[in-house]
Amino acid sequence: MSLSKVVVTNIIISRGDRLLKKSFKWIFSIILVFIFLRFIMAVLSNLDSRRGIIKAELGFPSDYIPELLVCADPIEWYKLKTCITTKGNTKEIELSVAPGIYFVFASTVRAQGSISPSYRAYYSEFAKCGFNVSCKDHTPIQVIVQPDQTNSKIYPSDWYAD
Repeated sequence: MSLSKVVVTNIIISRGDRLLKKSFKWIFSIILVFIFLRFIMAVLSNLDSRRGIIKAELGFPSDYIPELLVCADPIEWYKLKTCITTKGNTKEIELSVAPGIYFVFASTVRAQGSISPSYRAYYSEFAKCGFNVSCKDHTPIQVIVQPDQTNSKIYPSDWYAD
């Protein structure tokens, strides 16, 4: 290989490296801006003084309700998930959340038999119809929260979904 081919090849590679580094810088900058905007939107949405209440009635497939993590998970990407950890045998809780649309679920704090803490028992169609065996639909239900209103009879207790 001649010296001129080596120099040209090195120039092309170094230009390619510089372009690649610039591309990574742009992508990284865009990601940082996205994270910053999500943070700002989450803070602003949670500062809303007119909040709504999700009143959840809890259950568990045993005679004792263990400690649960109960969460309202917003469908809006910029809002924060609101969670509360309950003590054992707590039957009802209230979550104060910013107005919006949420999926409400419960999960165990510690493993309970075959149910691990990563399992989410949602408020679902099955829970809404009274946990009747004839109800086959385990689709989570969206809970719409309005300012200064309480959403009652929310049952994040579908421990039977696949």
